[in-house]
Amino acid sequence: MYDVIVVGGGIAGLVNSILLSRSGLKVALFEKKSYPFHRVCGEYISNEVKPFLVRNELFPEELNPTEIANFRLTSINGKQAQLSLKMGGFGISRFSFDHYLFQQAESAGVEVYQNSVVIDVRMTDDFFYVATKSQVYETRLVIGAHGKRSVLDKT
Repeated sequence: MYDVIVVGGGIAGLVNSILLSRSGLKVALFEKKSYPFHRVCGEYISNEVKPFLVRNELFPEELNPTEIANFRLTSINGKQAQLSLKMGGFGISRFSFDHYLFQQAESAGVEVYQNSVVIDVRMTDDFFYVATKSQVYETRLVIGAHGKRSVLDKT
């Protein structure tokens, strides 16, 4: 039995699983794909989360994220509008960042189930039961960090 099961292995799911495991909880994370993989994403992360990532030793300095301070919108006919981003952010490949966080999760002791789709979550008494096609897992807490188009979200 796990203390916590996290369903969804994007940034939110990975960060939650890492911090909970570091705090001494037995954590499992379920991701429907296998790391590393590409995501459809703008690959921009606001600097408002950078202090949190740095404080928790999750900022991927070794991946050389690119600082982004300006936004430029360009139309098909070449017209442009540009503005300064007050807080700014950093650009990083989600392929690389998610893989980095996955490695951090494994190092923290998170049991990561890749290529594993959660098809149902039920609560009975004081426990949750998390079902995949092949097995049912028991836990005290479930964190849904899955996308809005996931099987779980539809049910």
